[in-house]
Amino acid sequence: MRPRSIVAFDWLYLGALALTVALSPWTIAQGQALFRANPAMAQFESFGRVMLIVSLVVGLAISLVLWYFISRRASNVAKWICVALIAYGALSAIKLFVDPVLGQTPSLATLPLYALNLAAVYCLFRKDAVAWFEGKAPVDPDDFR
Repeated sequence: MRPRSIVAFDWLYLGALALTVALSPWTIAQGQALFRANPAMAQFESFGRVMLIVSLVVGLAISLVLWYFISRRASNVAKWICVALIAYGALSAIKLFVDPVLGQTPSLATLPLYALNLAAVYCLFRKDAVAWFEGKAPVDPDDFR
């Protein structure tokens, strides 16, 4: 039986993936607008759209593989890879808010995405999740309420 923190991780992490899919049409439209805005890049608009879609699909596939190994296999390696990727994404977003590159500032619509991912990572470091990753007996979640 998986601990409550891992179940909470599932909901938060998969919710973030669902939000990513929901925001993908907007993200693709934003990418196309960047290509259209630059006359030298306008000829690559369709290629850019395809690459955005491919990167979205590959990113989702990687995220689902990490989720599987974290949630179903209790892989500590997958946990740390996920933590590193989410931390890198959050730090990159902060950097874009401070110093936009090519005028790309993360929108307020993406803030819940970062919040869900950070909350999911938090769940991986709760007492019952740590014990589960170490293969120890389950900890009663009421011990740390």
